[in-house]
Amino acid sequence: MEKKNNNPPNVVSVENEVKSITKKEKWTEIEIITGLLNTFTNGFNRIGTFTRKEDNETEYIWLLLTTRCFNSMMCAYHLMYSGYYSQATIIIRSITEDILICMACPTDKSIRNYILSGKGKQPNYHLIAKNNNASKVYDMYKHQCKFAHSSRLSLGVLIDKGNAKIAPVYDKILFNYCLEAFICTSVMMVEYLGRVIFYIDQNKAKSFNNDSANNLVRATDWLGAISKQYGNETNKAKNQSRKEQKT
Repeated sequence: MEKKNNNPPNVVSVENEVKSITKKEKWTEIEIITGLLNTFTNGFNRIGTFTRKEDNETEYIWLLLTTRCFNSMMCAYHLMYSGYYSQATIIIRSITEDILICMACPTDKSIRNYILSGKGKQPNYHLIAKNNNASKVYDMYKHQCKFAHSSRLSLGVLIDKGNAKIAPVYDKILFNYCLEAFICTSVMMVEYLGRVIFYIDQNKAKSFNNDSANNLVRATDWLGAISKQYGNETNKAKNQSRKEQKT
């Protein structure tokens, strides 16, 4: 009689399997992600050196935050590719926070002081959104927070037909949900990177805009197509979480 192997699967092999499925099923989306990442590297290559002055604090913060967000995007991409969708969303949430900071910097000296000198109170993201007419950004942020904290949604996606998903599992809907947030935040951060380049050299900014156009159009076209196919991805993710918890 053949002895059954009851050992748990090797996590690395499971991750590789998820990556293989993701590559097969979502190659177009992977190209969109890498196109957006390349847009950032192309922008950074146009900056060269940047000297902080009293009159360019906003641009300096934009440069710091776009750099940080690029690193976060790289991490989120690898997590999405490997099937860690909740963890990817948590990282994308930090990008959304940085977007709100970018919005507030030009007119709010207290936030600039907090970012650059550590003085004052931590920014209130709800207040920032309210002051900058960014309710849609804040709504996206609030839903991402449900993945960051212990909640019905964040825990519900760990259940599959009554079983806990210890190792990563490919999930089309959750991948799309992550990618929707990834594209939305990336496109907004590209704008602030473009403003930094414009501050340095207007001709370089024009060139950057032209070179970025195809990648941005392709990404936003995907958002339109996925919206027509599935409707709102946030609601889709919620519905899936409820379904998994009931099974």
